[in-house]
Amino acid sequence: MPTIDTSTIIDAPIDEVWAMIRDFNSHLDWHPAIADSHIEAGLPGDAVGAVRAFTLTDGARLREELTALSDDEYRFSYRILSSDVPLLNYRAHVMLKPVTASARTYWRWWSSFDTPPGQEAELSRVVREDVYHAGFDAVAARLSQGVAATATAPTSNSPDRALKAGFNLLLWGTHIGEAELKRCEGLARMGWDGVEVPVFEGTPQEYGALGRQLQGMGLKRTALAIISQGDPLSDDAQARSHALDHLKYVADCSLAVGAEVLAGPLTQPLGQFSGRGPTEREQARLIETGRALARHVEGSGMKIAVEPLNRFECYALNTAQQAADLVKAVDMPGYGYLFDSFHANIEEKNPWDALRRHAGQMTHVHVSENDRGTPGAGHIDFAAMFDALHEIDWDGWVTVEAFGAALHDIAAATKVWRPLFDDEDSLAREALALLRRAWSEAGAEAGLRR
Repeated sequence: MPTIDTSTIIDAPIDEVWAMIRDFNSHLDWHPAIADSHIEAGLPGDAVGAVRAFTLTDGARLREELTALSDDEYRFSYRILSSDVPLLNYRAHVMLKPVTASARTYWRWWSSFDTPPGQEAELSRVVREDVYHAGFDAVAARLSQGVAATATAPTSNSPDRALKAGFNLLLWGTHIGEAELKRCEGLARMGWDGVEVPVFEGTPQEYGALGRQLQGMGLKRTALAIISQGDPLSDDAQARSHALDHLKYVADCSLAVGAEVLAGPLTQPLGQFSGRGPTEREQARLIETGRALARHVEGSGMKIAVEPLNRFECYALNTAQQAADLVKAVDMPGYGYLFDSFHANIEEKNPWDALRRHAGQMTHVHVSENDRGTPGAGHIDFAAMFDALHEIDWDGWVTVEAFGAALHDIAAATKVWRPLFDDEDSLAREALALLRRAWSEAGAEAGLRR
């Protein structure tokens, strides 16, 4: 089941934005894809149960039902009843929040649905780009009275769309102090768009201060964590409770640092094995934990990206198929999985086919070489990987993960105790050059195909 979860900032007060979009038939006034629309049975446009019947500019007809509306929470939900567009079991949600200390509005729009076989990628693109992003842009333009949409609005998934290049700070360890901040300044000067912050220790207040420092450097943030307390798979209820408490703690720290994504192996402690694959009971516990974590961050705009690891590091989640199945079972907005080229190189028959097949459940991407050293210095075919990312219209983060000898805390899992590259600065420069080259070349190829 594809899940689309996107958001933007509108340069207008929340009440103005809400007034424009709250009526269920108002999309006729502002959305460029709507040719005609009316509410059936004479019901008002804000009545729960109201059905809007409308025609798109391409002639397709749809009927949608308003299933919830709250003026206090600035949110509504709806579902498709019938449609010429093959979006099955489609349920969508709209939510607004005021941006603190400014007269601006955070707008989140998300949905889940099924598609006929082979149409998942294209229909996901249509919903994300032609419906949600087009709607964001149209409302922003109307409210700004002709001024261009805000810079934080989503960009179009054209073949030359911007690369969002991130760098995982685990290269230098699990704690970001003054020395690591100097490294971050260097990454900003190189041209990295963001950094992935390890969340292993510290308080939300400390991560808030760190986020402000990184923001001052012009670096956006994602976050990465592991389960270091408790065990979500355990038969011991107290161990499961401790694991969930730990996950909520790392989520709070990630939100404080301003992370757009919280990623990592959030399913079990590293390097722990049972001698078999996950049992049905353990799989049920994974689903339960995933839902609880997703509920904890719901409405924040931060996505979850649970990471399948290779069989030598864990047993609960190893393949993209397993991860996608978990995401579908959790079935919560913003909950997805992390595709990592290092682990996929070990576990997948064809990593890039797996990436394409399960694109609808992906919320994050790691670029990592086969030896976890400098990307491009090993045998992973990153050109093929970036071709696949362009084919699925990927517009999320592409984050480099490389490991040095500094990770004493998780060396038993990473198995890194020898030098894999000459120096960290060279690795960062060469990795960014690879990302930019591969992204540009894949975009050019995608343009030719289209």
